[in-house]
Formats: sequence, structure tokens, C-alpha cells
Amino acid sequence: MSLAARILLLIALAMAPVMVAQVYTQVELQFAREADDRSDAIRYARLVSSDALRVVEGMKGIMTAVRETPFVRAFDEAQCRDYLANLARRYPQIFNITLIDESGQPICANTPSAPNATARDRLYFQEALRTEDFVIGDYIVGRTIPQPQLPVALPFRDDAGRRLVLSIGIDVDWLQRHFHELDLPPGAALWLTDRKGIVVVAPSASSIGFPLPADLQASRTTQEAAFRYQDTNGNPHMVGVVPAVAPPIGLSVVVDLQQQPLSLLAAAEVRRDLIVLAVAILAAIVLATVGTWRLVSRPLQRLTAAARQWTAGAYDVRVNLPDRSSEVGRLGAAFDQMADAIQTNQRALQQANETLEQRVLARTVELSAANRQLEAEMAERQAAEAALR
Repeated sequence: MSLAARILLLIALAMAPVMVAQVYTQVELQFAREADDRSDAIRYARLVSSDALRVVEGMKGIMTAVRETPFVRAFDEAQCRDYLANLARRYPQIFNITLIDESGQPICANTPSAPNATARDRLYFQEALRTEDFVIGDYIVGRTIPQPQLPVALPFRDDAGRRLVLSIGIDVDWLQRHFHELDLPPGAALWLTDRKGIVVVAPSASSIGFPLPADLQASRTTQEAAFRYQDTNGNPHMVGVVPAVAPPIGLSVVVDLQQQPLSLLAAAEVRRDLIVLAVAILAAIVLATVGTWRLVSRPLQRLTAAARQWTAGAYDVRVNLPDRSSEVGRLGAAFDQMADAIQTNQRALQQANETLEQRVLARTVELSAANRQLEAEMAERQAAEAALR
């Protein structure tokens, strides 16, 4: 691995904790926003559930007052019928109010009952007798008058000890108007269902009496919950649920909150921050690469090239790095000084060799002259010796 690559690797390792911290922070913010959205959805569902409880408790209070009237406890049919009719006129949420005996036969009501009418098969009647307590029934359509109703029932015993059930059919149209007047966020959709999941209150009256839409079936739960889904247009929704097992028992509240612009903006901010982080990292890598090339790689390449030329004997080559203040610059200056020293030594050595060669040549000439003289003297001696013989 080259030095430049190692430097870039060190830079990447140094930036890694910052990157991890930034990504972790953004993820934590996203989770926090998600938790806030879920909390808001459940909070709105609780508010609606509290309002539904007030409506139901109001009906229970009316029935408690009715069962204590003398003409109900002693059962005076005429006075009972007139009283119940006045109550129905006074309270628009009451569609009908009926006193039922233990066999399921209506014995007193604000409106005449159909012949052979019975409540024996109605869940609210059965549960009232079984639990001997106030109950909320399931969505029904009246038999005498086919009007959608949400029944509630209160069992009691009259002065003669007979078991009776007082029931009120809450007008579903009134419930629809009442809950649509609640102050919910723009774009929120409110659903109320009975314990079987049949819609009692809906954004559109056409959905009443039918099961919840498929996107909201996850609200069929036994605990408070919040979940997210996307509609067919790709819009995100957050749903808060208060189940039918929580007061008011028998009514489930579903608040469907379309993703608010603030949440969308928050998600956009997260994406923007991550994009900015990615661009900053990319810019840092580019700048680090350029800086490494200019400040490290290029000077080292010049040093390497100069060293190779020195190996070939070109000692007059110098690195001549422009920046002498950095570590690499000082290294280049040291290389230049070393080249100067080597070149000076080479010149001195060359001069010494040249001087030596001149001395050897002069000595050789002297030796050659001495040899020639010696040879001449020897020739003369030989000639003299020959003449003497």
C-alpha cells in the first residue's frame, strides 16, 4: 500500500467516529419523531374514548333515573310510556327507549313495538341479564323501525322483584354528527366500532354498519396501540387505537392521522442532513486526495526520481522542493545537501585521480629516460670492452 493510500486510510479512520455519531444521531431523531407520532395518535384516541365514555355515562345516568321512577318500579304502563316518550323528545341522541321483561318482551317504550317483537336474541339483552350490570351492545338495525342504533342496557328489579332490562338505542346519525364536531387535527379520520369490529362512526356514513377497511384491521387489538400504514396513494398514516376492552367497554376508538407536514418536513430534514453529510465526506476525501498528492505524493515522486538519477551517476540533479518548511520539504533539502556533498567528494576524487595520473605519467617519462640512458651507457661499456680485446 502506498504512503498516499495509507494517509487517506488514516483520514477515513479519523472521520469514521464522526460519521457514525452523525448517523446515530439522525437515527435517534427519527425514532424520537416516530415515538412522538405514535404518542399523539394514542392521545387523540384517548380523548375520543373519553368523550364516548361521557356519552355512554350520560345514557347510563338517564336509565338510572328512569328505573327509580315510581311508575316504572310499580309499572304503570300509561305513565311509563308517556315518560319515555318525553325523554326521547328531550334528548336527540335517544332514538328509542324500551323497558323489557325477563322473557325479552317489550312492555313499555317511547314508540309502539311490532307484534311479537322480542329482544331475546339481542346481545345487549343477553349480556345485561348475564352480568346484571350496565352493558354496551353491538351495532343493530331496529326491527320495528329499521334505523341504525347503538344499544345500551341496564338491568334491575322492580318493586315486585321482576327482572327487567331498560334499553336505549342511541341514534347512530347523532353519534356521527357529535363525533365529527370534535377538535381533531386536519385530515384526521375517526372510527368507532363495536366489539365485533362493525363500524358505528366513520368519516363517511356509507361505511357505517360494515367492517373496518383492510388498512385498519390491525386495530382489532386488546391493548392500546399505534401503527403506521400507507394508503393507495403512498401517503403515510399513523393510527391510534383504544380497544373495546377499555372503558367504555364495547366501543373501540380508532383515530387515523394522515402524516402531518411537520413530520414530512422532519423526514426531509433527516434526508437533507444525511445528504449534506455524504457530500461533506466526499468533499473531504477529494480534498484529502488532492492535498496528499500535492504535499506528499508528488514531492516523494521527485525524491524517488532524483535518487534514481543519482544511482545512474547524475549527481548534479537536485530535488529542489519549493516548500522547505514541511517534513517532506526538509527531507528534500537534506537529499539536496547529500547530493552536494557527494558531488563535491566526486569532484575531489576526480581531481585526485587526475593528479595521480599526471604524476604516474611524469614518473614513467623519467623512468623511460633513465632506462634509455642506462641502455646507452651499457652499449658504450660493451663497445669499450670489445675494443680492449
